[in-house]
Amino acid sequence: ASSSSSSSSSVSPLSSLVASYCVLTKDEVDLLSKRSKAESLSSFSYKPPLACPSMYIKAPPPKGVLMVDTAQKATQAWSEMKGLKFVGIDSEYMVSLFDAKAIKNQAVLIQISSCVRCYLFDLMQLRTTTTHEDQHRKQHQQQIQHVIEQIFTDPNIIKIGYSFCGDLSVLARSFPHTTCFTRINSFLDITQVERHIARSPLNNPSSATSPSLSSPSSPPSGEGEGEKKKNKKNKKNKKKKKKSKEQEHCMAFPTKGGPVGLSKVCHFLFGKPISKDMQVSNWSRRPLLPAQIEYAALDAFILVKIKDRLWPSCSSSSSSSSSPS
Repeated sequence: ASSSSSSSSSVSPLSSLVASYCVLTKDEVDLLSKRSKAESLSSFSYKPPLACPSMYIKAPPPKGVLMVDTAQKATQAWSEMKGLKFVGIDSEYMVSLFDAKAIKNQAVLIQISSCVRCYLFDLMQLRTTTTHEDQHRKQHQQQIQHVIEQIFTDPNIIKIGYSFCGDLSVLARSFPHTTCFTRINSFLDITQVERHIARSPLNNPSSATSPSLSSPSSPPSGEGEGEKKKNKKNKKNKKKKKKSKEQEHCMAFPTKGGPVGLSKVCHFLFGKPISKDMQVSNWSRRPLLPAQIEYAALDAFILVKIKDRLWPSCSSSSSSSSSPS
């Protein structure tokens, strides 16, 4: 509880960070695409300290995952999300490595999560394959598109993302025949506050338990000047080694550059990173692998948990602000 209050006091009020309305033109989509590429090249590379599965966050939504690939499931998703205050949002796209015909990255999945369930919207259903689509499939396409647009533009639902501008440009470029990805209302990007998180007292978790590295004991009497210098140098080297060892398990956010990465933000806030092993998997395959579903759901669900940790007073009554495990 004390850590939550410390972190929340160091970041800006949530209401001041939520974008009121965003409408993307074609030129802005292209510009965001270029900026997203530049940010990804300059972003901070991060490798978790231990590549052990138990060291990663495992936090499935309490009520599971719903794959939204029909009109009926889209209607169900909207009925369950309508009236929510916050949802986490992310997307996955197919790289040209898995599709030789793909000119650029194509979005194939969008994840929208509440505090209890994650909804995976299958964007493969929005693809136009022939000029004479059957009426049944068109109904699925229209309803899925309609529900996504309702969620994106609803001013009462705050959409929480992480560096989502790049995703938005890929979504708009992937489906130019739709309008659901060109407008987003009430949006919060966690990258806006991660630098504030880095400056909070929680950024040095070892300080409360580690012994003080200052005020070294005085050398015994009778030591010569040379011996004193030698002892001083040895203590200095030990201090550096101890400090570097502590920093391996301490969040050391860079002060400049692009986003530090969602995995590292999670490691700082919850003590564990999230696994990114499935990030570059083949997201166009159907059905998705269980590991892909778990990965996609967590990427959106964890954003709601981050919001609960940073702004616990803004949590809905049904949401829990406890740390995922």
